Amino acid sequence: MDKSSLVMRLDGDGLRTMLSAGAQVLEANVEAINALNVFPVPDGDTGTNMLLSLRAVVDEAKTVPGSSLSEVANAAAHGALLGARGNSGVIFSQFVRGLARTFDGHANADASLVATAFIEGGIDTYRAVSNPVEGTMLTVIRMSAEAMQASSKSPDADITAVLGKALEACREAVAQTPSQLPVLKAAGVVDAGGEGFALILEGALRALRGDDLSDVVLELNEVTRHVDPSFLDSIESEVYGFCTQFVISGQGLDPDDFRERISVMAESTVVIGDETLVRVHAHTLEPDALVELSKSWGVVDQIKIESMDAQHQEFQAAHHDELPSSPLGVVAVVQGSGLEAVFRSLGVGVIVNGGQTMNPSCQELLDAIDALHVDSAILLPNNSNVVPAAQQAAELATIPVLVVPSKTLPQGIAGMLAYSPEESIEDNAETMTRSVSTLLCGEVVTAVRDAQVDGAQVQSGQVMGLLEGKLVETAASHHDALISLVHAAAPEAGSLVTLYWGDDISEEEANDAVEGLRTAHPGTEVEAIHGGQPHYHYLVSIE
Repeated sequence: MDKSSLVMRLDGDGLRTMLSAGAQVLEANVEAINALNVFPVPDGDTGTNMLLSLRAVVDEAKTVPGSSLSEVANAAAHGALLGARGNSGVIFSQFVRGLARTFDGHANADASLVATAFIEGGIDTYRAVSNPVEGTMLTVIRMSAEAMQASSKSPDADITAVLGKALEACREAVAQTPSQLPVLKAAGVVDAGGEGFALILEGALRALRGDDLSDVVLELNEVTRHVDPSFLDSIESEVYGFCTQFVISGQGLDPDDFRERISVMAESTVVIGDETLVRVHAHTLEPDALVELSKSWGVVDQIKIESMDAQHQEFQAAHHDELPSSPLGVVAVVQGSGLEAVFRSLGVGVIVNGGQTMNPSCQELLDAIDALHVDSAILLPNNSNVVPAAQQAAELATIPVLVVPSKTLPQGIAGMLAYSPEESIEDNAETMTRSVSTLLCGEVVTAVRDAQVDGAQVQSGQVMGLLEGKLVETAASHHDALISLVHAAAPEAGSLVTLYWGDDISEEEANDAVEGLRTAHPGTEVEAIHGGQPHYHYLVSIE
C-alpha cells in the first residue's frame, strides 16, 4: 500500500468527514433499515431515528471552527444528546458521547486512541440501557470496538486499516444477531440498529480512504422483505403501551439514579445525560405517571408519547401480504391514546401525533401521506393551527390530497363517521366537510395564566368552558365548567352530547358528569368516551 494513503492521525476535520459520510450512506439506505425493523412494536422507524439523530450530530460538529479533535467531538456529543430520537438514536448518541470523552483534550488521535474511544463508546451504550440485550446494536458496537482494539497494538497502525478490521467484525456481528435474539430469528432478519451502525461505519471508513460512497447499497433478500406470517400471528394479541421520551433539565441531576428508578416502572429504559440535562426513553403503560415522577427531578420538556399498540397495528397492516391496498386513505392529526383508538376504528390509516402545543410540520404530514401507500389521501388536521401546514402538505404531496378543514378532534370524528373508502376522494371530502360543519364543539380547560378572554378577565387556575372557541363560563372545577358549557349550547331533546375525557380525568368523574348532564337535560343522550388528550379536561361534541 502506498504510505501516502495511510491515515496515521485523526483530527477534528477527519471526524467531521467520517460523521458526514456515515450520515450520507445511512440516508441512502434508510428505507432498507426501516424494512428490517420487525420487532413487534416498531419504536418509530429505526433507520429514520438513527438518521435524524446522526444529522443532529453532524450539524453540531460543523459549528465548531478549526480542526481540534476534542472540540469537534464534544460538539458532536452535545448534538447527539439534544438530537437523539428513539431507542436506536439514543443508544447511538451514547456511543458518540464515549468518543468525545476519550478525545477530550486531544488535538488529534492515533489508531490506538481511536480504538480506545470506540471501546468507551460501547461501554457507554451498555451503561445507558437498564437491561442490555445481546443480539442488538449494543453487541454490534462492542464487537466492532474489540476488533479495533486488537488490531491497533502496533505504534504505527493505520487508522483506516484498524477501521477496516472493525467493519469486518461489525458485519459478522450483524449476521450473528438472529442467533442471539429469538425474535429476529423468528422473523428471519438481522438487527436493524446493528445494520444501521454498520452502514455508518462503512461510510466513515470509505470517506477516510477517499472511496466512493454511492455504491454502498443494502440489499434485502426475500426473507427480509416479507415477514413470516406465523411470526406476526404470534405477536398479534400482545399489549405494548407507550413509547415515552422527554428531556429533564436542572442542576445536580443523576442519570444513573433516574435510570434505576425509571426501570422499576418501565421497559426498554434508556437514560443518558449529565448533571444539567438528561434524556429519557422508555416503554410504559403509564406514561403520565413517568412524566410526573420526572417533574420532581427538574424541568421536563420535549415530551413525546406514542402509542406502541397503534404502531403495532400499522406494522401488522404493512406486513400482512393478504391485506389489499386501498386507492384512498386518511391521515389524521390526533393527541390522546383513547382518541387515537377512535380514529383508527373509524378507518384512519396513519395518525400523526400532535395537536395543541405540538403542531406537526408540513414534512411530518408529507411523511405520513407517503406511509399510507395509496393513490390519493384525505388529511384531517383536527386543530385550527394545523390547518395551514395541512394545506401546504396537500399542495406539495406527490399524490392527490384534499384537506377536510376539521379544527377540533370531535369535528374530525364526525368527518370520519361520514367517510366511505369506496367513494372517490372528491365525494368523500365534500361529505366529510359537510358533516364537520354540523357539530357544536366545546372544550373544558384550565387557564395557565391571567388573561382577557372575550372581554372577561380570567385568572390563572380557573377552569374555562369554551363553546365554538368562545368563553361561556369560568368556574372553580372542571365539572361546573362542563355543566355550564353544555347548558349554554342548549341541546334539544334527542340531541347527542359526547364527552371525550382527558388524561387527568378519572372514569368515575366522567361517569358523574354524564349523570349530571342527563339530569340537567332530560331527553338528551349523553355518552362519555376516553380520549386521553392532554391539556383539555373534556372535549365536547353536540349534535
